[in-house]
Amino acid sequence: MANKTQEELLSTIRPLPLSRRIRHRIEYLLTELLISVCSVVPLGALRRVGGALGWLGWRVFGIRRRVVTDNLDASLPDSSSRERERIAIESYKNMGRALMEFAAFRGLSAEKLLGMVDIEGLENFDKALEHGNGAILFTGHFGNWELLGAVIARCGYPIHVTDTNHSNKLVHEIISDLRTRQGMRIISPSEPLTRITQLLSENQFVAYLADQDARRDGIFVDFLGRPASTVRGPAIFSIRKKCPIVPGFLIRKGRDRHRAIFEKPLWPDERLVSGEAVLELTQRFTTLLERYVREYPEQYFWTHRRWKTRPDGRVVR
Repeated sequence: MANKTQEELLSTIRPLPLSRRIRHRIEYLLTELLISVCSVVPLGALRRVGGALGWLGWRVFGIRRRVVTDNLDASLPDSSSRERERIAIESYKNMGRALMEFAAFRGLSAEKLLGMVDIEGLENFDKALEHGNGAILFTGHFGNWELLGAVIARCGYPIHVTDTNHSNKLVHEIISDLRTRQGMRIISPSEPLTRITQLLSENQFVAYLADQDARRDGIFVDFLGRPASTVRGPAIFSIRKKCPIVPGFLIRKGRDRHRAIFEKPLWPDERLVSGEAVLELTQRFTTLLERYVREYPEQYFWTHRRWKTRPDGRVVR
């Protein structure tokens, strides 16, 4: 039994196959080259390149075109097919521009970063922190969510972003470095959940991108007319720590400007029992995201298979 346990342990730390290591190294070098170039090229030029890449991604390469088409058809059934295609193209352009802006983080000063963003509702952060139990920042894959986190950090608020595991650890290190250079702090997936509890107790902010399919572990709430499996974490921590959720969204205004909006804090309904409170609060912040998506559909990240987990437990690929 002991030998078997040792073998199992060794199997988890075996090095990657040579072909994968080579591919990861190439991906790392290409990513590092991109970051180095984006650190010195003017942002206006980078945004034009990003927009062109997005157009190619939709028109020429058809990256996840079927997923995006299905999502738009089901979410915006009252719009015309021409309008849905326009939304899809603009969404891809927005993703390309956001990627270039994120890649420029290494050479982007705090003054320049804040200079391209108009900020509304920053006082809601101060209101949230008055209670001393920290706050959850909720946003979605909307606009340029990475820039939103950088704006908060550069405004002097202690923000910790929850991270996910990446298959390429070398590229992951680059991504983490870009975030920390702009003042964000990383919560690794390997850290225990008590780390988030501790940060909230220290009156810090913890940010969640809470609009990805949460599979069978999620809770189902309505999003754009369909039940969507959604992470429970933001609502659970809000209820347990008696802290608010502050919704924030960053909207692209034209090619070169952004508008960051921070909504009033959402508090859990203390009249509800735990399970009901989690469902109600999750639905509330999801409905708020839906409002922004319906108003600015071309700024949403439609490439997610957001509704692939169904309430009956099926997973649709």
